[in-house]
Amino acid sequence: LRHLNFTNNMGEQATFDECGDLVGNYSIINWHLSPEDGSIVFKEVGYYNVYAKKGERLFINEEKILWSGFSRE
Repeated sequence: LRHLNFTNNMGEQATFDECGDLVGNYSIINWHLSPEDGSIVFKEVGYYNVYAKKGERLFINEEKILWSGFSRE
């Protein structure tokens, strides 16, 4: 995988590092059905930053997560 690069179906370039790990930054998305009209609502609740120091790469804001039944817990 070290020499494999491609463009995904969203037009984003995917590359791999020397260890074969996928390189990139990722948004963590929480989605739920809107109580008003039943549409799907997407909300960013965190991220993964491959370039940050170990221990700081993953961040999740748990207060922003809406669980099934519109619960915050």
